Amino acid sequence: MSGVELKVISSNPVVRVGRLLLGPSREWGRIEEEPATILGLYLRHVSLLAVIPPTAKVLGFHYLGRGLIPLGPTIAGAVTQYLLSLAAVFVLALWIDGLAPSFDGQRDRVRSFKVAAYGGTGYWVLGVLAAFPVLGLIGGLVSARLYFLGLPKLMRAPREKAFVYMIGTAGGAFVLFLAVSLVANLVAGQVMAYGDRLVQNRPVGPEAMTFEQLAAIEKNMEARFLERSDTSAPPPAIRGLSALLPADVGSYAKRARRAIGTTRPAQRPIGATMSGVRAALR
Repeated sequence: MSGVELKVISSNPVVRVGRLLLGPSREWGRIEEEPATILGLYLRHVSLLAVIPPTAKVLGFHYLGRGLIPLGPTIAGAVTQYLLSLAAVFVLALWIDGLAPSFDGQRDRVRSFKVAAYGGTGYWVLGVLAAFPVLGLIGGLVSARLYFLGLPKLMRAPREKAFVYMIGTAGGAFVLFLAVSLVANLVAGQVMAYGDRLVQNRPVGPEAMTFEQLAAIEKNMEARFLERSDTSAPPPAIRGLSALLPADVGSYAKRARRAIGTTRPAQRPIGATMSGVRAALR
């Protein structure tokens, strides 16, 4: 196989991930010999694999959880987790580089970033189990094994000190990514709480009004009812028509008529009415 073909295969993210998981010792040797830059490692490897755990969390918590967690807060937490994961890899690389002299290793910024980037492959790939935290620990164990095999080759640490070096590296990675997860969950919780406040303060009907608003509406309705029921005086339009009528028409004189809408005259007693009827019949 030519050098060009080897370079193409090694730069293929899928092939590289498979070799790191199935044959990590040989793949670390290839990684050691490859020229690389921090930006190139971000673009070819870290940015592609770091998206797996947040995406799995969105699918697991929202869809597999049957919508128990709203989609908006879940996406906000996933985006936060992804961006912080990119920053955590750089911080972990600084941590690995700083620990190198303590374990008789050689400091090298690019090499330490290779360890941080490729060592996190197990955590990211098995991040498809992010919705099940207990199962997701398997990815952490795979990454710990990758650190154990990669640190002696890339950081030039003695084999007898590789295990302790790996413990320090894995411990730093655990703290960093635990902090990333906590911050992402905090952001998701804040977005969910903000959405709940918006829903609670949105006037969607009478049940969303305050007691003061209901009291004001009740007083307004009562005032309108009393205004309409007050019929002690005829409407202005009726009074105007009465003034236009002549005093008499032929032998008929104008009499005061009860205005439309006015109060009815008081009812006469039944006895007095019957007396008047008997008198009229005599």
